[in-house]
Amino acid sequence: MRNSQQGKVSMVVPCYNKEKSIGAMLDSVLAQEWDNIELLLVNDGSTDGTRYVIVSYLPKFEQRGYEVKIFDQENGGCCKAVHTGFVNMTGDYYCLVDADDEIEPQYVSKMAGWLDKHDEYEWAACGYKSVNVIDGKRYVNEKTQYPFPQDCDNLLTHYIFRRVITMVWIYMIRRSYMDKCGMTDNFCTERSTTYEPLIMVPPAAHGGRIKFFDEPLYRYNVYASDLFGFESLEKAKSYYDDYLRMYDWAIARLNIGESDKKRYSDMAHLSYQLELFKQLPQIMRAQSHTLAVQTRDLINRISKSDNIHIDVTAFYDRGYDTVFRAIE
Repeated sequence: MRNSQQGKVSMVVPCYNKEKSIGAMLDSVLAQEWDNIELLLVNDGSTDGTRYVIVSYLPKFEQRGYEVKIFDQENGGCCKAVHTGFVNMTGDYYCLVDADDEIEPQYVSKMAGWLDKHDEYEWAACGYKSVNVIDGKRYVNEKTQYPFPQDCDNLLTHYIFRRVITMVWIYMIRRSYMDKCGMTDNFCTERSTTYEPLIMVPPAAHGGRIKFFDEPLYRYNVYASDLFGFESLEKAKSYYDDYLRMYDWAIARLNIGESDKKRYSDMAHLSYQLELFKQLPQIMRAQSHTLAVQTRDLINRISKSDNIHIDVTAFYDRGYDTVFRAIE
């Protein structure tokens, strides 16, 4: 039953080919302690059974008292899918949940409950757990990776240099503050691999007061295919080129002086370079994993055995020693 005394939360969920994982996310929405939720599911041209799973949950959401809106569109990328949710939401507060993640039962109630009672705050944020999903098994990292500085000055600078959590799923924003910041009107709908700067730059730059909750209320699921990150510098650069382009788009449309725009843009470009440097060790490890597999296959042919095991981490650190021990 919808509680009219609670602020209405518009939860936007972009969906693309998440047939195997979206059910767990929808279950976690049903388990929310908050009763006044508007769920906007944007099916961005899925070619698997994503929409079938969504439709199968409609009776459950109706029984729960949640309003559900489904939008089917041709595949246009994540930015366009998020924007579709933006222009169709009717709630007092906005949040974004990824289709293959999950949220704790208090995710909405903690943040929306605070905003309901504290008009002086424009948005709120929570911590998160990262969960590695490998062969159907879940390995939970209980530690929040990015602690929040309480009442930090110049939040946009902190955000650009990743001194606060950059993942947009852990933030909840007043709709009125979104309008004040021009988020919907100035949102880029071009195809991109990310939309995070488009969502975070405007509210961070406008100085609205934010409440941080250190509790990990969001579950960020990392699947085996993502564990090694980028396999080459070229792929890392392509991703961060997109990220930088979204930064430039958002910063250029801020209602601030040109000198401040230039300063923030320079910060974003510096952060871009730093991120590429940070990716190098992970790229080397991913390449080492590929080399280890190739080496194992060669050893198997040499020794005419299919039982040789190459420890990937050991190969990364001590390649030749690992191979010699395997052959002996």
